[in-house]
Amino acid sequence: MNMMAPSGSSSSGPAPHEHEPGAPEPEQPLLSDEIRLQELGDRLRINCLGKAMSLGEQEDIVETQLLIEKKIEQALLSDGYSKQALIEKRHQIRGFVFYPRGTPVSGSKYTKYLEDIEMFGTHRSLPYSRIIRAIQNMDLPLYCSYKKSSTDLI
Repeated sequence: MNMMAPSGSSSSGPAPHEHEPGAPEPEQPLLSDEIRLQELGDRLRINCLGKAMSLGEQEDIVETQLLIEKKIEQALLSDGYSKQALIEKRHQIRGFVFYPRGTPVSGSKYTKYLEDIEMFGTHRSLPYSRIIRAIQNMDLPLYCSYKKSSTDLI
């Protein structure tokens, strides 16, 4: 797999295999794994108050949520949603993905989501369809910009 030089690098000329315009840069996640794990873990603990769930179960769920979130993030970026919008709306997005009825689903359900994403692709997954439905219903104010202006190409 050929890796692209990060944008802003001092290398001259284009990278051998550049991404299409508007395509995401998967090697540069919007948030570090440490920040994601902290935020996902905090939210899970708050939503699990009073429920019997071991620390190991919580850690497994958060690790699976992390993987799902990164795949969904890349799919949204590839669809033309801005990095800034995804960062700003991440907590709302997580609500639709991980807490569809206001509470966490089971660990096995999160694992199933991840397996489906890996087998059929993120765009065909239930968590991704929840986000798109929320956007279409205007429950999630996230706007897509499919076309780049000429100034974006400079």
